[in-house]
Amino acid sequence: MRLFATGWMVLLVAAMPVLQSHGSSQQRIPHKTFRSADGVSQFTYPGSYALYSGGDAEDAGGSYIPVCMTFIACVVYPANKYAGTNFGAASVEELEVAGAATEAACLTAQTFGPVVEIVGKVTINGIVFLHTTGTGGALGHYLKTDHYRAFHENKCYDLSTNVTASEFANFDPGTIKEFTHEDERHVRKELTEIVKSFRFLK
Repeated sequence: MRLFATGWMVLLVAAMPVLQSHGSSQQRIPHKTFRSADGVSQFTYPGSYALYSGGDAEDAGGSYIPVCMTFIACVVYPANKYAGTNFGAASVEELEVAGAATEAACLTAQTFGPVVEIVGKVTINGIVFLHTTGTGGALGHYLKTDHYRAFHENKCYDLSTNVTASEFANFDPGTIKEFTHEDERHVRKELTEIVKSFRFLK
């Protein structure tokens, strides 16, 4: 019996390096950190995302409805994860809201665009943001956005998560797979993790 048990232990120990090396091959792409040019803010994002900063990049993501506009920074979700579906693009965008020189102006619902719902206040790394949701659409395409707005050092900052897609019914049956509500929840959860990493440094 002792020889039998010992034999099994040798087999188990011999198998351990194989299991460990298999696990190491599954490592994720490391995260990266974006810091604004003025050193005021930063956030982290997956290394598989594309970063655009300091300008205008309406073509970022290649979707019919842009997910990046004029911004401090915009990171775009890797579209190849949902290739062959009606998914368009997704992003997290940081921008400074022009013309909102007071906290009241910054947090006024009308300045968010077509707001569907004011969700409420949320605290991210010690800073209180106003969270709202909005939707938009054009020619069979739609955009869903969550805004996080804060007034900091006399400037109005807006963080947004953006997901756009084409209406699945626009495609001939069997030509593509559907970007489902569950898929959208998965993407939005990943985008929200980026928002949660946001912090002001000054």
